[in-house]
Formats: sequence, structure tokens, C-alpha cells
Amino acid sequence: MGSSDILPILSGDGDSEQTPINFAPSAVGERVSSERAYIEQRFGIEGQDWTEQMHYTSMQLHSVWALQLAKGDLVRVYFDTKGTIYED
Repeated sequence: MGSSDILPILSGDGDSEQTPINFAPSAVGERVSSERAYIEQRFGIEGQDWTEQMHYTSMQLHSVWALQLAKGDLVRVYFDTKGTIYED
């Protein structure tokens, strides 16, 4: 999977905890790469159009990215993590 590839999105728009983006089941690394690629596709180039303020996983249910957009807005993007495959 390339750095700009995004796993298939099964549901959600990522705008709230109630509508997180739900990717097809994947390993942790693939999911996080897809999260970043989705954000770059939606908001533009990191460091130019947006900066990451925080990225955390909430109770293994959501991955949340807090972004500061270049125009000053602070936004959060929510991803569902229940389909994540954790390898030992």
C-alpha cells in the first residue's frame, strides 16, 4: 500500500464521534497511513494547508486527529478503529 493509498471506506464522514470513517479491516499501520492519506486528500498538504495538533486513540474505539487549518480553523477528524487487526 503506497503512502497516498486509502483503504476502502465502508461508512462515515469523519465529522463527529457519531459518524467516524470506518475503513475496511486492516492492520494498524495500514489504517494510520490511510487516515493520514484521507486527511491530506481532504485538507491538503501538511505543513502548508494544515498542521497536526494532536492524534490519539480513544478507548480503542476512535482515532481522532485534531488539525489546525491554515485559515485558522481547528477541526477534528474521527476514524473508527474497531476493524483494526492487532498483530502480536
